[in-house]
Amino acid sequence: MPEGERLGANRTDYDEAHVQRARLVRALLTTGGLTISAARDVLGVLDSHHDLVYAFAAVQHALDAGRPPGSAASRDRVDEVVLAKGWHTSGGNPGLDTAARALDAFDAISAHVGDDYLAAYADAAERIAQADLALLAGLDRPDHVVEAMVVGTVMGDSLIAGLRRLAQEHETSFVSNTKQDRRKEST
Repeated sequence: MPEGERLGANRTDYDEAHVQRARLVRALLTTGGLTISAARDVLGVLDSHHDLVYAFAAVQHALDAGRPPGSAASRDRVDEVVLAKGWHTSGGNPGLDTAARALDAFDAISAHVGDDYLAAYADAAERIAQADLALLAGLDRPDHVVEAMVVGTVMGDSLIAGLRRLAQEHETSFVSNTKQDRRKEST
C-alpha cells in the first residue's frame, strides 16, 4: 500500500486509490483465497509490470504457490487435452499441475474422469478464457488491462465455481422434474 499524505503527527490522508487498493487486497484474500504472500506477489506484478503475458504467468503461479505437482499420468492426460485443443502453452504453466491434481483427486476416490468429461471441461475453459480476453480488449490503458486481468483471473475462479453450482442445481432439478413428469404420464 503506498503511503498516504502526512497532514500532521497523528493524521494521514488517503485518497480513492488507497481505498481501491484496500478493496483489491481484501478481494484477493477473501474471495480469491490467496495467501498474504501470494497477494503480495500479485500486487507486486500490478505495481511493476504492465506486460500482459508476464502478468498472466505471475498471477497463475501465485494462485498455485506451494502446491505439489500432479502425478505424471494425470499430467500426461492434461497434456493430451492441450494438444487436442491446439492450445499454445508453456511447459511451466501451473494450470497443468492444477488440473492434474484434480484428476489425481478424482482417481483417489475411485471416480475416474473420462476423456469426454475432460474434453467438455476444456471446451468450457476455452470459452471462459475468450470471455476474459474480450473484457480486457475494451480497456485502453495498460495498467487497467493488467489490473483487470489480475482481478479477473483470481475472482474468475470463484465466479465460475458459483455459476457452476447454480447450473448444477438447475440441471439436477430439470432431470428430477423430467423423471417425475414421466412417472405421472405412465400412471
